[in-house]
Amino acid sequence: MFKRIIIGLVIALSIFAAGLVGIGYAYQDQLIERLVSSLNEYIATPVEVKSIQVSAWRDFPQLAVSFEEVFIPGAVDSTQSKEYPLADIARIDFSFNLFALLRGTYELQQISLTNGSVTLLIDKEKNANYTIFRNQQDTIQSPTNHSLAFRLEQVNLNDVQVRYRDLAREQDILTYAHDVTASLQVDESVYQINTEGNLESKYIGVGSDHYFVDQWLELRTQLVYYDQDNRLLVEPSQVSLNDTKIQVQGWIDHTDQTKLDLVVEAANSDFPTLLSVLPKSLARPWQHYRSTGAVQLAGKVTGLAYQPALQLDFGCQNASFFHPDYQKKLENIYLSGSFTNGAERNSRTSDLSLNNIRATLDGKPLSGNLRLRNFRDLYLETDFKGQFSIPSLLAFYPILELETTRGEIIADVQLKGNINDLKSNQLNRRRRTQSSGIIEMKDVAFALRDSQLPFQQISGTFEVQDNHLAIRRVSGYWGHSHFSLTGQFKNAIAYALTKTHPVQIDASLRSDLVDLDELLSGKLSNSLDGNLSRSVAQDWQRVSDKQPYQLEISPRLTLNFSCDVKRLKFRRFRGRSIRGKLKLHNQLAHIQNLSVQTAGGMAYASAMVNAQRETIRTEGRTRLEGVHVDSAFYIFEDFQQDFLTARHLKGEVYATSDWRMNLNRNLQVRYPSLSAETYATIKEGELNNFEPMQRIARFVDEEQLDHLRFDDIRNYIRICDQQIHIPKMVVQSNLSDITVEGIHTFDNHIDYHFDVPMRSIHLRSAKARERSAQRKKYFGEVASDNAAPTKLFLKAQGTVEDYKISYDIPAAKVQFKENLAAEKQELKEVMKNRRKSSNYQVEVSDEYLEFEPRP
Repeated sequence: MFKRIIIGLVIALSIFAAGLVGIGYAYQDQLIERLVSSLNEYIATPVEVKSIQVSAWRDFPQLAVSFEEVFIPGAVDSTQSKEYPLADIARIDFSFNLFALLRGTYELQQISLTNGSVTLLIDKEKNANYTIFRNQQDTIQSPTNHSLAFRLEQVNLNDVQVRYRDLAREQDILTYAHDVTASLQVDESVYQINTEGNLESKYIGVGSDHYFVDQWLELRTQLVYYDQDNRLLVEPSQVSLNDTKIQVQGWIDHTDQTKLDLVVEAANSDFPTLLSVLPKSLARPWQHYRSTGAVQLAGKVTGLAYQPALQLDFGCQNASFFHPDYQKKLENIYLSGSFTNGAERNSRTSDLSLNNIRATLDGKPLSGNLRLRNFRDLYLETDFKGQFSIPSLLAFYPILELETTRGEIIADVQLKGNINDLKSNQLNRRRRTQSSGIIEMKDVAFALRDSQLPFQQISGTFEVQDNHLAIRRVSGYWGHSHFSLTGQFKNAIAYALTKTHPVQIDASLRSDLVDLDELLSGKLSNSLDGNLSRSVAQDWQRVSDKQPYQLEISPRLTLNFSCDVKRLKFRRFRGRSIRGKLKLHNQLAHIQNLSVQTAGGMAYASAMVNAQRETIRTEGRTRLEGVHVDSAFYIFEDFQQDFLTARHLKGEVYATSDWRMNLNRNLQVRYPSLSAETYATIKEGELNNFEPMQRIARFVDEEQLDHLRFDDIRNYIRICDQQIHIPKMVVQSNLSDITVEGIHTFDNHIDYHFDVPMRSIHLRSAKARERSAQRKKYFGEVASDNAAPTKLFLKAQGTVEDYKISYDIPAAKVQFKENLAAEKQELKEVMKNRRKSSNYQVEVSDEYLEFEPRP
């Protein structure tokens, strides 16, 4: 029995299916003809369709006519029609009542659009691409005109992009209807439309601002359209945005131009929902934050649809605001706010206000107000008062560039002005803004993410003065370097708001220590001891090995510093009581009236550093007074050579030098560019264990060469073309008067010339010296005259590692000629005096003669 029933059902379904196929096949030509004919009566623009198919199964129990790959260009010119077609749909399904079709009536009950896009465009001349329908008076009246009845019960949108663009008014709305269904009930001239589904809002653009960016909306609307009055009633409907349910009701009037009169309410909203209606540029920093507590929202949308007036009022009481991934909450929040798009109903007249803001962070009160006007050219009014811990603030709102922070900030500041005026290069525009207040820092410490030099123990007060910050003795440490500043940051606010505006710092800088090794390398060195020395003498070298020195001067920075530094270190250099002025502008630095105690004496300098190009150009004048020459050689690392070093020299240097040289960004000297002219005096000098002097040990006593003392040496030394030129100078030493001159190249080739007096030279053998000693024993010292001694001429040539001392024949020839000329002149003088002496008379005065009588 059961088997017979099953077989019967199968047979019945087969017959029914065959009947449906038969009906579809029988009526398909007539159905397509009636549908196309009726659509042509209403649509005035050509419609491109790839194929038309009839199916009895797709929308069963209705018969479906499917248009595949439908393209409707729209009513505007051909160029814009291709760029913005009215419709480009993969498939449009028209569903007909099958039973009405059997009665000979063609009733269209459902339309479905699947996969595609619909674009409603108004061009700059205010022509709309959707005006494609014929006037009803022009519609062709024919018997077929009423044979197709439109009794739509449902319209479906499946994965259809819907876009509205008004080029004249700069409006752009882009949404995606993923699964939206609308039902229609008609009672004479009254149409009731119920809509339900999911809509993705990509953005609602007004000018350059975008609202409702990437928001999912769930629609449940009830609409009543009055055809005679051409008005649409929005009965209480619901739009769900995030977890907020927004109630909408009111009227939409289509009598002339579309006008809106809608009321919007959200009784239990949250901060993310409020932020979602703002432009993304304003909401982005806060978009991941969450809130607790009730947030109320109420508003109105009135006026013309293409340019409605918006008025939103919102507020909260005892709410909290936090990021789910961070550790701190802004609690006990009270505020009231409003948003309007203003009289012109666009971003230029938009106004956002947050009033009477009160909150606590770690139990410490914060308060303020915020107002933003003219989103197209933003005008800001704000004031803030409160005290907060920096770690707590960064735990609530992290700043990725800051690490390991501590300390507190107390602030009471006000700011009012146009943001573009603050950023302007024109001084008169920046002066339009108004700012004032006090910012106090207490034991603040932080480290920048890309630097290993922390800022520590920063305390002091900044006073806000119309785009400037007055510095009221702010002190602290940058690495091991100490600073105490009093002065002014000019244009500080514009500098902070932009990446292009300059800042000028006019200040008095006092410091206990400046560690240039750290500041130029960006790496911490070992801790300092009280004597400014290092636990390891070459610590500077390890610091520079970690990261080469790098001199970068921002073109935005202008400095005018008066400096008073107790101690300064750089590589082997140690300085005390450094005073001077530093001026910096446009990557050009001037060091003026610099004085420093170093190496047992004083150094004075003025210099210029030009960092405008990749090669850094420097020039200046230096004056040394009483600087120990061995310390100077040690400081300058023996000038990168080991031929004449600090252990060879002693004495005090008094010198004046004009110099110039080029450096690379790592502060390495480009030696071909180095030139200097130096007038130097060395007092109470010593030359100890200098190898070239020991090479002439066979001429002089060795013990005298090991410790050569000399009186003041004055000379002019010139450096150019990678050569050090030493003009002829006389060294009056404990051994004798020695004349020295020569050239020492930067690749350590030497060409020195010495003139050594013969009286200091022992050419005799050991036996001859013994006989001389015996004569001295029996007859005493042999008196010597003061005549100039004969000189021995020597030269040292080669490299510092391989040089040879030899007799300087050219110099001896020159000296011989000079001596010969001098002897000739002396002989002439003698002969001349002899002729004069032959005519002399002796005059005897009685005054000088005494006679005594004989006894």
